[in-house]
Amino acid sequence: MAGLLWNEVVLFSRDTVVSENKRLIPDVYRLSFVCSRIACAARPGQFIHLHCMGARALLRRPFSIYQVKPPRISIVYRVVGAVTRTMATLKRNDPLQIIGPIGHGFSYTPSQTNVLVAGGMGLAALNFLSFRIQPGVLFYGARTKKQLWGLSEFTRRKWKVVIATENGSRGVRGPITKPLEQYIRDCASVASLRLFVCGPLGLARAVADCARTYHVRGQASLENVMACGVGACQGCVIEVQKGPERYKRVCHDGPVFDLEEL
Repeated sequence: MAGLLWNEVVLFSRDTVVSENKRLIPDVYRLSFVCSRIACAARPGQFIHLHCMGARALLRRPFSIYQVKPPRISIVYRVVGAVTRTMATLKRNDPLQIIGPIGHGFSYTPSQTNVLVAGGMGLAALNFLSFRIQPGVLFYGARTKKQLWGLSEFTRRKWKVVIATENGSRGVRGPITKPLEQYIRDCASVASLRLFVCGPLGLARAVADCARTYHVRGQASLENVMACGVGACQGCVIEVQKGPERYKRVCHDGPVFDLEEL
């Protein structure tokens, strides 16, 4: 089946099966499947829409692409509702329906100092990006140390990792923007910094405020509830601060936005 050209991105709809569904920590799983067309076309920051046959849901669910090793793709998800509870029970060779890759991904260049800022499950999109850019610093925030996952993927590839937890159980106590702002303030060459953010909208806006204060450029991949995934339903609209349009759709115009828009 040929790909569909949508929003200047070629989408592929594929039936596939589960290759692996591995628990990383309690309630967090890595789901892998084979889809050569999507794997070869995917760029960091893009996402897929997934439907698993056993889930009693009319709509597909969006998931950031965590890792690509063509023809294999992996996503990471947290069990939070009926669909993800069903996903946690999936076994090898169980059927899946996939549409992707969807959305606009990150932009990056070789000559920059890369700073990743992840909140919770936002680490998934940044993991894919981390394979395409030079190692720098990862700032990772979570509620408690028990919700941290995936750090070994970064440390083994020479990324420096800074952690903050809300309860202080690991790393800095408080929001991840606290050590991030200190890092930017101490940086000798702010102009070379590029921030890449993924997590809740509140985190993205907080990092955007910090970036404006110190004149740092960057992008954020936003998380939002969405239904269709292609911009038709208007269900994932956010308000932006810059540009001719006051509102934009996360799936159609993003999910990656310049920080100055937030």
